[in-house]
Amino acid sequence: MKNNSIIALILTLLVFTLGAVSATPIAFSAITRNANSIGTTVSGMINLWGAGASEYGVEELYDVKITILEVLRGNEAWARLQEASASNKPAKDGYEYILARIRFEFYSKGTPGNKVYTMKRDDFKVYSKDNQAYEAPSVWPPKPELIGKIFRSGDSYEGWVPFLVAQEDEKPLMFFFGGIWFELF
Repeated sequence: MKNNSIIALILTLLVFTLGAVSATPIAFSAITRNANSIGTTVSGMINLWGAGASEYGVEELYDVKITILEVLRGNEAWARLQEASASNKPAKDGYEYILARIRFEFYSKGTPGNKVYTMKRDDFKVYSKDNQAYEAPSVWPPKPELIGKIFRSGDSYEGWVPFLVAQEDEKPLMFFFGGIWFELF
């Protein structure tokens, strides 16, 4: 049991190390060539920690599947955001909103498989063609929302996630913290 935990920890560190390396500007051109297109379902894995005997808790690995189902940009995205909440403000000069409708699936890889995962805003980042991260906008997305959704093993939900990009950026990329890249164009 302890050997399995050590192996899982090493694999997790390797995944995060490779993810950190792939996010460097040197490797970014390779990422842009290999980013997944809209409509493609991509499998990945995330590690969740819970209460346990060690100081780090007990880890469990979960499979995830992510699909970007639809992308709205510019006036169409802004119209949906206005419908979602009158408190949403227009994008700042030189920028525009992108709305991505994303399906997220969550499955336990083993037992006990009882951890829950809450989708967070920081789980998604958008990058420019120059590998610069955009700030997340402070807007209410249309219903259904994906951010804040709680997942248990076997759950699958679709929802909107808002982003803000420069109007001149024709090919922004979305990164999911599990190491998965998507085109938002």
